[in-house]
Amino acid sequence: MKNKLIVSTSTAFCGLIAANVCWAGVTLPSNVRDVADMLQYSAQEQQKKAFATAETKAGVEKIEQEIAALENTDVEVEVYNNTLRQQLHSLRKQLANANFEHNRKENRLQEIQQRKTDIESKNYELNKIVEVYGEGRKGYFAYQDIIYNDGIYEGLVHKEELLSSELNDLDTTIVALNQTIDALILKMNNENIAEDPALEEADKEARLEVLKHDLEYVQNLLKEYERGYDIADRKSSSFGTESKYYSWRDDKGNKGHQFYQPFYYNIVAGPWEYGLATGFISSDNRSNDNGKVNCLTDTTLNVAFHKKAKKNDVMVFSLAVNLPTGKDALHEFDPVMDEDLVEKARFGEGLNFTPAIWYYYNRDDKNTFIFGTYYTLGGRYDLTPSMWVEPGNAWVKEMRWQHLNKKFQFLAGLSHTSYERTRENTLEYTSGHQFKPELTFNYAPDNTQFFTAYYWHTQEDPLRYATFDRMNETRRGRNYGLQWSKDIPDNRRIRLLVDWLNSSGENYDPLTNISTNQRRKTTFGIGFDQYFKERSEKLSLDIETFRMKDGAVTGTSSDNNYRGFNVYLSYLKYM
Repeated sequence: MKNKLIVSTSTAFCGLIAANVCWAGVTLPSNVRDVADMLQYSAQEQQKKAFATAETKAGVEKIEQEIAALENTDVEVEVYNNTLRQQLHSLRKQLANANFEHNRKENRLQEIQQRKTDIESKNYELNKIVEVYGEGRKGYFAYQDIIYNDGIYEGLVHKEELLSSELNDLDTTIVALNQTIDALILKMNNENIAEDPALEEADKEARLEVLKHDLEYVQNLLKEYERGYDIADRKSSSFGTESKYYSWRDDKGNKGHQFYQPFYYNIVAGPWEYGLATGFISSDNRSNDNGKVNCLTDTTLNVAFHKKAKKNDVMVFSLAVNLPTGKDALHEFDPVMDEDLVEKARFGEGLNFTPAIWYYYNRDDKNTFIFGTYYTLGGRYDLTPSMWVEPGNAWVKEMRWQHLNKKFQFLAGLSHTSYERTRENTLEYTSGHQFKPELTFNYAPDNTQFFTAYYWHTQEDPLRYATFDRMNETRRGRNYGLQWSKDIPDNRRIRLLVDWLNSSGENYDPLTNISTNQRRKTTFGIGFDQYFKERSEKLSLDIETFRMKDGAVTGTSSDNNYRGFNVYLSYLKYM
């Protein structure tokens, strides 16, 4: 199943952009599976944020309780001024310092003894060299090393003796301090003076200062969670490529295949996004009119600017430029195949510009409403060596509702496209309005799997104001299907898909010279994903098989049945 929707997701907010061009910062889904993955990923990120927010709130409350307890503690001054307690505190501090110093010197002594052992081992080996080479050059240098090492060794012996003496003195001090502390505790017990574990005022103030600093940090962190992602802090890039192979044949002896290799690169720098998309295609149509083409596709350059609106809302201004690097002029229509059989029905257009504006209304952490419009200014190009085209400009208006929850998510959308007049040599026509309601729904019973159900509808009105007799009917197309995705061990995932395409009404496309009527298509697919580096890289393999049936179009007497298979290998890396 293929659909001409392009979806954009952003880590700054939960949303998507749909267009008929490649947008900056956008992956290019070939079908509904990418929309389902986007919804599931966004829901998981939302759950992580909600958990982090709750944990941070709990941390704020805990720190505030500790501060209140310290500030309200009524500690009697005489407790801290008691001479015996002050003495006990001072003696214990001296003992702790003495023990610390003893441990430090003991560790130093062990290091010195280890260095002595190392030098003895080195000199042993060097003496062997002297015995073998005598006064020769090698023996001479070995002897000089022995003299040098002996000097170091003597210094270490001196330090060892000094440290041993200091350790003996510390041992004596520690024994004396322990005896004094024991005697003082005995005296306090005899006089019924209990040891009070209350903090001294200086310790309490220091603890309060630390807690207030921690509270400020956690409160700022909580504000960031509640405020949402800061667009200015965004910094990332991504690269993706796919290898797509399509093969088909019908019951009239026609067949064809196509290989398509797109490449995508994207950079995110604060509020700005930049994107590049191009590809290579090899298309072989072995039908009544055989035709073959090997060429680059058009190249799309994109730039987008994100601006924070009120509260957590976001506005996106973007511009896409289609560069005519593909093969626009064909040898008549021979290489052209139907877009429900292969990826590309056309191999290039003219210089196009598409400005767009989007508004993301984040009602709460679960619901986002998206409103957008974009306008494509089409440039003239050669459709065949003998036919030029001035495509009519296209204006798309769109609104979408995205809902995210732990167990289920959905994306509902509605778009309308209107066209201006297209000219082809002496012919003129205006493409019919397009009306597209869409719904994609995910259900995740646990964290390892989710189910997807979807219904995407397209209503396309007949050609208008045509200067030729071949008119088409209102066409209604329906894509609906089911998918199951399941995580398996070793950071892998398996996917199963079934998709149905059902369209009514006879349709004629002047740009491809292809007519369709009452189309029915069923596709079964299986996919496998391998993730790397905490899911920042993904390698995917998909295999599909399909059956398709077309009703008889005007001028023909029978239906046509198709069958075929598709293979996709894709790689995506986030940097």
